[in-house]
Amino acid sequence: MKPDDPNFEQALRLAADGWHGTQFIPLHGRRGVGVDCANLVYCVLRDAGVNLPDVGAPTFGFSPDSNYLQDLEGFCERLPFLHPTILPILTGDVLVFQVSAVRQHMGLALSPNLMLHTWPSRGVIESDLRQSRWQNRLVSLFRLTHNDQGTTHK
Repeated sequence: MKPDDPNFEQALRLAADGWHGTQFIPLHGRRGVGVDCANLVYCVLRDAGVNLPDVGAPTFGFSPDSNYLQDLEGFCERLPFLHPTILPILTGDVLVFQVSAVRQHMGLALSPNLMLHTWPSRGVIESDLRQSRWQNRLVSLFRLTHNDQGTTHK
């Protein structure tokens, strides 16, 4: 499935619904068990039918002692199915936020105004991107790339 498919938004919403209530656990990616923000984005896109390469889930190739939350922007730049883009936010975009001097956070746009993400104290939730807390912290935006055969590449 591609972002320009007329059923993409519905597929993304259905996939996202299956993750609500999953608790936050770093370096995990199992629905109903635990997930971190990077794995949530990958798994929801996969569950929505986006053809993604295997990038080493559930840890995306990072060792458990690696703090990849310090460089999610660089992490996204290295993924073959994402490319940097600019506003406006579109459904399916991957959003990277700076939440402190040493920590970044990512989410998945379910619409231009709504993000799915996971937070340590709340698990998988949706947040309104129009809130200043998110608008003021957005540092980069990435969009899915596809070739004509429907496979993902950069």
